[in-house]
Amino acid sequence: MCLAHPKPDRKKRKVKRRTSQQIRSDWINLCLCLWGMLIVKRDGRCQWCGSTKALCGHHIVTRGSTAGYKLSWFDLDNGICLCRDCHGTAHGRARRRTIHEYVEFINKWLAEKGLSYESLKVSYSVIYKMDKSQIELQFNILRSKCEGMQIPYTESKKYQLLTRRLANG
Repeated sequence: MCLAHPKPDRKKRKVKRRTSQQIRSDWINLCLCLWGMLIVKRDGRCQWCGSTKALCGHHIVTRGSTAGYKLSWFDLDNGICLCRDCHGTAHGRARRRTIHEYVEFINKWLAEKGLSYESLKVSYSVIYKMDKSQIELQFNILRSKCEGMQIPYTESKKYQLLTRRLANG
């Protein structure tokens, strides 16, 4: 009879605790997910080419230029619905059009709404950092808007992933 060698003790895998910054980032991404759904539902089609396929919300005043003022990231006036191709063009990854055509289009689109790029950018120029409670409040506002517009936001894979991650803390 062969005696089996005892198995060496295995180290227990440490569960990495998520930092407060990672949790805050998940809340922001959750808000951006709902924001995008609201923009797509509001506009219903690409505002540039008219396509109804592969739609997404696009920030008119980019998040990079309003990095300090995160409330502008969730403002529906700062959003437009674009298809994947037009969204790529807007970010300088031109496929069918040039960035100059996008700038002309966005200025015309904003003028029809009684807005201008400069006025939006100035209104978002305040440096303001949101704490977790303010982000959660913004999330609740966006969620109630989604419910009011009957958007099935809970079916979104991204929404499910982020809420699961937040629940596990």
